[in-house]
Amino acid sequence: MEIEMVFNELSAENLNNDKFQARDLMSELVMTLQASTKAGVSRIFRTRDDMNSIELAAEYSIAKWRNDPDVELELRSFLRSLNNRSPYCDNTIAAIQAQFDLADVSFNGQKSEGLRFAAITQSIAISLASKPEWDKSTLLLALEEIEPDGEIVFSKIKIKHASSTQHIEEITPWIREQISNDIEDGRQLWLERSKLFDRIDFCDCVGKQLIDILAGDPKLIHIVNIFSILNQKCQFWDMGSLSLEGLDVSGESESTMNNKNFKEKRTFKCPDGQERVFEPHIKLKFCNWRIHFLSKTPGRVIIGYVGTHLPTTKYPT
Repeated sequence: MEIEMVFNELSAENLNNDKFQARDLMSELVMTLQASTKAGVSRIFRTRDDMNSIELAAEYSIAKWRNDPDVELELRSFLRSLNNRSPYCDNTIAAIQAQFDLADVSFNGQKSEGLRFAAITQSIAISLASKPEWDKSTLLLALEEIEPDGEIVFSKIKIKHASSTQHIEEITPWIREQISNDIEDGRQLWLERSKLFDRIDFCDCVGKQLIDILAGDPKLIHIVNIFSILNQKCQFWDMGSLSLEGLDVSGESESTMNNKNFKEKRTFKCPDGQERVFEPHIKLKFCNWRIHFLSKTPGRVIIGYVGTHLPTTKYPT
């Protein structure tokens, strides 16, 4: 499923900043949006009204922030590059208008259109880091719904939320899971690999191996899950060895690696053009498949092979 972002307008109320604080506040918001899109979220950032008019500080609006030469050009350009669309004017709202008409959402007693949109569409609510209550990756909201018989029902609902890049890191596994749930076959997995797994590089030969996996093949969900785990582990790998806890990982026997033919079958051309030997592999025991990988550079993994068990001295065919 495609995940969108929506602005929490409550985070822009009663701001009491000077120009320098306001500049930092807005820059942090945009870095949060950047981190979100890097994790695979759509580049659509919905707002209730035109954000440019929001006053971050006295005589310092978002419009002025956009044109502030003291703000990094990359941040200002990124905000301009997003597809800013008001939920009131988009076809998405028309499709779910009935749900909007029959539900209200509030946070700490304050109603919010942005948070309501996030709750109904499973979007990520994005806030300015203006108050302590926005320093969390999940918000608990009060939901008020009108049932078909006219009865009003009150309940609680949690939504994903971010006001910092740290929050995006915390909800990235959820983002990956939502996106991967829509992967129907190996071809789609291959085409969307960069969006799904930003920390994994793939040898070209893996493309054909994945594309051959048809819809309904039970191996697909296991492969996606392993890629997701590797990608997540890479996010927290900045030194030493990659943690492989929770994965069924093995190396090859010495006799297998000393066999020229068997070693060549584990040698694959990497995206940088170099050929490397991929000895470590993750087992999919239920189907006797293997995923051969390398973890040479902190923060990144290379996948070299996805397929049936390669021959060894013990099992040469």
